Amino acid sequence: MRLIYNDLHHRFRELIDQAERIDVAVAWSTVGTPLDSLMQFVGRQGSGALRLVTGIQGNATHPDALDLLHRHATLKIGERDTGRLFHPKLYIFHLGQQTVTWVGSANLTQNAFLRNSECVSEFEGALEDVAAYFEMIWAGAEESTDEFLSDYRSTWKPASQLREHFPSANIGDHPSTWPDHSSVEWKSYLELIHPSGRHWAQEWSSPTAGNWGVYSGEASWKNAILDFQRMLEISWDSLDKESATAILGTGGYNALFGAMTGHGKLRGLFASNNEEDRRAREKFRSLLSTIRDARSTGAAFVGLVSETYEALREAAPEDVNLASASVTRFLALTRPDVLISVNKGSARNLSRWSRIPQARLLTRSGYVQLIDWVMNQHWWASPRPEGHLEGELWDFRAALIDPFAWDGSGVSYSY
Repeated sequence: MRLIYNDLHHRFRELIDQAERIDVAVAWSTVGTPLDSLMQFVGRQGSGALRLVTGIQGNATHPDALDLLHRHATLKIGERDTGRLFHPKLYIFHLGQQTVTWVGSANLTQNAFLRNSECVSEFEGALEDVAAYFEMIWAGAEESTDEFLSDYRSTWKPASQLREHFPSANIGDHPSTWPDHSSVEWKSYLELIHPSGRHWAQEWSSPTAGNWGVYSGEASWKNAILDFQRMLEISWDSLDKESATAILGTGGYNALFGAMTGHGKLRGLFASNNEEDRRAREKFRSLLSTIRDARSTGAAFVGLVSETYEALREAAPEDVNLASASVTRFLALTRPDVLISVNKGSARNLSRWSRIPQARLLTRSGYVQLIDWVMNQHWWASPRPEGHLEGELWDFRAALIDPFAWDGSGVSYSY
């Protein structure tokens, strides 16, 4: 037996890299680096390679963590109706011919692995009583279902005492009231994204509006980006209503990054089948595809963005005014790693952070200045993280300023 108390995550990663199967039973689970390491593991070994039982008492388990585990691993919920708190911290790493077991104080949380003073006892070799204990827990645990996860998210509120996620965040405040995130390192910026998601989940989630979040839940900034990028892969010559909604943001979560519900002529352009409008739509897509495929993010790219900004406006028919909010929505959803959506719901905070006058932000030169500001931030210039979840957030890092900057206006639930 050895005691692990320094840098738990380093040893955790070593064991994950060697493991063929992993069994986990913990009281609480949250998103963060430890869970991301497990997501990389199931990406290599398959969902059946990770069995995980987690408790949910006290709201200390985050619904985003449950969503990830439900989709990518084999998840069960620890016993809830026994009158006792489900509180084990057990990790069993099956390394082929060898087994390594952890028993200790560490939940599957960011704080436990990277902030708190925690320790685990590490045992090598098969431990029959430990294996039997886990199988007993597994047999008595509840299956996770879509219905259960939806119910949990709809009633979930942040744990008032434990705050397993980022205890410094002032949960419940609008994200823009938090400390200036523009000059911090990537890890600190990432930590602000999680409570931002919680804020909008509390503000907007409902049976009709869906579960809201930044990168999880059906009504998420991430899904708005992914929907739009799928649209770039198809022809815009002929579009159904669902596709036009994803492009223009005229309903539901697609309205994130700016809804074009008030732009009647632009919406008409995307519904029309006349030749001029079809040509204009295909021209839009061609221009955006050039931005998407550009490899450089230096001065040449910024120049290309400036040219494309103007070219998109010129590609619209004479009777259609493609306003800056529409142009920047298109650009941000095409290249969320570098570009930002600027509209009446986000311009005030973006102006405050970048110190670019609000009226100037709504011009081509102001937008170019804003992109230059973004590319000079520490969090933007950081190397791409190795983890799947962090890597995906990094790929969207510029556009994901929007949940911080947006004031909550302009969303329609007409799906």
